[in-house]
Amino acid sequence: MTREKKPSKKAVIRPKKGQSGKAFTKDERANIIDGVEKYMLLGYDLKKACTMARVTYTTVHQWYSKDESLRIKLDAAKWSVSGKARANIAHSVSKGDIKASQYWLEKRDRDFEARVVSEIRGFNFNINDASNGHKLDSDETSS
Repeated sequence: MTREKKPSKKAVIRPKKGQSGKAFTKDERANIIDGVEKYMLLGYDLKKACTMARVTYTTVHQWYSKDESLRIKLDAAKWSVSGKARANIAHSVSKGDIKASQYWLEKRDRDFEARVVSEIRGFNFNINDASNGHKLDSDETSS
């Protein structure tokens, strides 16, 4: 007489006693995290990324709070867009883009006043000239 094998159970992450919620398999959890990460790489915060991925924020936040490797992964995704944006702005500033320079100073330099940029808007000002110690006066900038 042969005994039938019981179907193998998938690894399931169950809520702790006293907590409500759906139990997810490791594969389901990985798919959920991948979906949330994709939206975070587009610049969404965790809450909005969960909404976009159609998963409850509470579920992902519990995982995020308890799992350091997940926290590192999602934080890296969150800051990825900001890092790229900063690199683009820094590159534009280094090429003398006055609008990018103004944006950077307005966001980063507390002593900077927007009126300073408005005073030089009429001038053909190249940031590379200023960084080389060359001071422009109004006669040089009028074309």
